[in-house]
Amino acid sequence: MQAIRGSHAILLLADDILKAQFRQWLEPHGWVCDFRDTDEELRLSPDDAPAIVLMDAAIDGDRLAGHLAAIRATAGPAAGTPVLLLAPPGHAGVKGVSGRIDTPPDRERAIALIAHWTGPLDDHGFRDLSAPHYRLVRLAGQESAARLLLSFAGHAEAALARMDAGEDVKRAAHDLAGLAGTLGFGALSAAWSAIERDESDDPDAARAATRATIQSLKYLFSKE
Repeated sequence: MQAIRGSHAILLLADDILKAQFRQWLEPHGWVCDFRDTDEELRLSPDDAPAIVLMDAAIDGDRLAGHLAAIRATAGPAAGTPVLLLAPPGHAGVKGVSGRIDTPPDRERAIALIAHWTGPLDDHGFRDLSAPHYRLVRLAGQESAARLLLSFAGHAEAALARMDAGEDVKRAAHDLAGLAGTLGFGALSAAWSAIERDESDDPDAARAATRATIQSLKYLFSKE
């Protein structure tokens, strides 16, 4: 299967068995498994952030901390790359990682945790760094992101309904601009800010874009 851009994992693993396991678990789904030398400085490209980084707790503690610091210091979205630590039960862990996979790893649990921070393994289109929903999943995980985004969708629907009922358009526009901006929907926020200031050339387009965003979020995060 051809690897898909965006579904890219960097693996800092000292154990050959772990390397083989994660290659067997991820590559059939179209992922790129990029194994890096654990003793070399980790460098990420600001313009091509991986979907996730897996780090082996068997690596020296100072080196692990250095790898994590290098990720968080990268410019752009790469700084928010989720990092999972592979460690035996009872390991003290590493401050700043997104989560941990107990070793030896259970396939279903490991895959579920990776999907929690990256989206469905086979849905490569989900991993688009220009999409606010994916950026939020990278930072908060699927469960928290879904809760926030579906709440936004509900508030947006209510605001549109108030406007359709003839209530204060500027107040609703203010609310929508703030919510959209907080969650990373920059264009939507700007459109509603313009409506609030009476500077919009096409308020109907803002409503249509908001309804489309609501439907998209419900489709992505209301799946059972």
